[in-house]
Amino acid sequence: MDFMKAKLEAADSDIRRYLEQEISGLGRQIAGYQTESHSAAASLSLKIETLEKQNAKELSSIQAMPAPTPCPETSMAPIYNQLTPELQQAMERWFTDRIKGYPVLLPGKCWAFHGVQGTLVISLSHPISITHVTLDHLPRYNSPTGHINSAPKDFEVYGLKNDTEEGTLLGTFTYDENGESTQTFKLP
Repeated sequence: MDFMKAKLEAADSDIRRYLEQEISGLGRQIAGYQTESHSAAASLSLKIETLEKQNAKELSSIQAMPAPTPCPETSMAPIYNQLTPELQQAMERWFTDRIKGYPVLLPGKCWAFHGVQGTLVISLSHPISITHVTLDHLPRYNSPTGHINSAPKDFEVYGLKNDTEEGTLLGTFTYDENGESTQTFKLP
């Protein structure tokens, strides 16, 4: 019996020593990860600070550019809040260079319909019951011209059971260009 007790104590001592070594090793790993994390955070902060300084310099150079001379147009009243094509292209290039790699939509760089009417068909793999439809458009304050004339106005939603039928009218709606940029409509 004493022999078994001595064996158990020896095994217990070995297990404790092993666990202490493992815990010590894990502690060192955690400390290493914390050091790496602090280093990465400092590096990221430095990169952000550098980009902000670079953006501030470039914005200053854009702001320092002389205003383009307006084209004389005697047949029309003056149009305010519109950019010249050159300035708009320069701004688009500047924004595009700054946001490479980020999934950002810029005004005028979205999927648009040509003309005054369009049709969009969405085919799903399984039947669903539609209760609401949401339409989103660029807000007026983000528009370079201050206008959102391209926003859809009146639209209809149809439901189809298959691609061979004509479809059932589910609702007719009007997007309010003076309302929120994202508007949700409840189907009757």
